[in-house]
Amino acid sequence: MKKLLIFLLLLSSTILSQKILPSNALEQINESLVYIIYDEQDNYLFERQNVIVGDEYISIDLNQYIVYEVNSKTQTGKAKFVKSLKAPKIKKTPSPIKSFSKPKIGLYMTHNDESYITGDGYDSIYGKGGIHDIANQLKNCLEENGNEVFLNETLHIPHDTKAYLRSEKTAISLIENYSVDFLYDIHRDGASRKTYVTKIDNEDFCKVRIVVGKANTNFDDVKKYALYMVSISELIHPMLFLDIYLANGNYNQYLTNNSLLFEMGSHLVEKNLVIKTIPTLAEVITETNKKLLYGDFEEEEENIQTSSPILPPQNTETPPESTQNPNINNQLNNNQNTSINNEKTIKKLNSTYFLIPSLAIIFILIFVVFKKKNSA
Repeated sequence: MKKLLIFLLLLSSTILSQKILPSNALEQINESLVYIIYDEQDNYLFERQNVIVGDEYISIDLNQYIVYEVNSKTQTGKAKFVKSLKAPKIKKTPSPIKSFSKPKIGLYMTHNDESYITGDGYDSIYGKGGIHDIANQLKNCLEENGNEVFLNETLHIPHDTKAYLRSEKTAISLIENYSVDFLYDIHRDGASRKTYVTKIDNEDFCKVRIVVGKANTNFDDVKKYALYMVSISELIHPMLFLDIYLANGNYNQYLTNNSLLFEMGSHLVEKNLVIKTIPTLAEVITETNKKLLYGDFEEEEENIQTSSPILPPQNTETPPESTQNPNINNQLNNNQNTSINNEKTIKKLNSTYFLIPSLAIIFILIFVVFKKKNSA
């Protein structure tokens, strides 16, 4: 009887683990998927990990799109054109130089494990990955440009959906302990090498992607900061940035308006190539922040007034059909409802699968107790 009981308990545990794990396993698989997104005319737009419906993309020439369809089987998706943005204006006559203390910059890494195959020998490691070297190099270059930099190398492993909750404490500590003016989370992407690497004067150059979280109350301000940085880059180093990606997360950017996530190439880009990009990024960051402190940017209301973090921007006036697609809100809402319903279904199934083995175990125990009493 004891052997039978042990066997049934093991069987129930196996059933339980097999039924509950698929949704978590699927989540991990989706994190490794790289999607290629096209516009409605099937023109290539971008490549990225973890694309979901509602994400937005701003090309380097400031055309904004919103993702309305994602297919995990084909690893492709579709995005609609939303509108063209205007580059922030920089005052022709710079403001008088004021006496500022050194700008304070905080650096940290939510995904400490991220690494580069060529240079580190692996794409990730459970601990300090190659991304720490990138952050240290950026710290050095920013300091050479006259910034005061605080790098926090606290580990937030494992690389899962709760990593940002763990790194939130690190970001808060940088703000509270050092009163940083600017905060950057340093990452590397999982896209292909060709996505990030281009040729400049017959030499390979690795670009950088800016990521902004849409699920923040200060989303408009963080987006504006990203646009400022891209506009400065286009003046002094026009090949630096790949694009601005507006993702449906928060990335701890609610803590300050001057907070960005940098994707420093991908795991398939040579590490030394990423390191070569860092002095250029440091120069652009420094120049952008100086102009912000000096007040050398002019406000562009059209760029900073947006709608909710989930839906595409809405203008108060009806724009021409050439710049705004109709019916996009309805399509997005339908896709979101489908996603929400799928999540509810998964939760119900997991609850059912958990209940069945649990009831089986309870009945077995009752049967054993009852049998012992009869035997006695």
